[in-house]
Amino acid sequence: MTITAVPGRDYRLLWSAAVCSQVGDSLRTPALALLAATLTRDPRAVAAVTVAGLLPPLLFGLLSGVYADRWDRRRTMAVVDGGRAVVVAALAWSVATGHAGIATLVVVASLLALLGTLFDASAYALLPTVVRPEGLAGANARLQAGTAVAGGFVGAPLAGVLFAVSPALPFTADALTFALAAVLILAIPAPAPRRSCTFRPGKDAQKGQSRGHNRKIN
Repeated sequence: MTITAVPGRDYRLLWSAAVCSQVGDSLRTPALALLAATLTRDPRAVAAVTVAGLLPPLLFGLLSGVYADRWDRRRTMAVVDGGRAVVVAALAWSVATGHAGIATLVVVASLLALLGTLFDASAYALLPTVVRPEGLAGANARLQAGTAVAGGFVGAPLAGVLFAVSPALPFTADALTFALAAVLILAIPAPAPRRSCTFRPGKDAQKGQSRGHNRKIN
């Protein structure tokens, strides 16, 4: 993995993956609310789907940051978005076949939002490994701007258009964005393994004793 002052290939891959993943998130959120509204007239059920997608970042945001620091961030991001691609693809199939219900939407919204907090935390934790400290502020600003634009000006409006064509279409597109994000993350070279200093009790202790003996003789 190459660290550069000016954002290079690895940063562009990270930025593209984060933006692509954010497009998927912003596609899914309004699409779930629209789908819930077509399945029931109960406003409480529709609200439950929406709240299910908002609570995990509030409840587990800090915990996700802890695990993002402990785990391999690159691998975590790839696994998370690969998993989210499978979950949303299954949801798209259930919507297309008419098997999706409110309970399914609540579970899916909660699970995807929870995984999303881990992806976001890992993305910002991975940033210092692909950009030197002097370029970190600008790289972080570009990353935040890219995800904000992708979420507010691309994904959300597109979700309504796709849903009007077919209720399953925004979820299909969502699954594709997650799969693409996982591929982009895997394209970032893995960091070089750290060298470990191993202590050999027998030989190292014997060397220490012989050195002390030599000093006493001298």
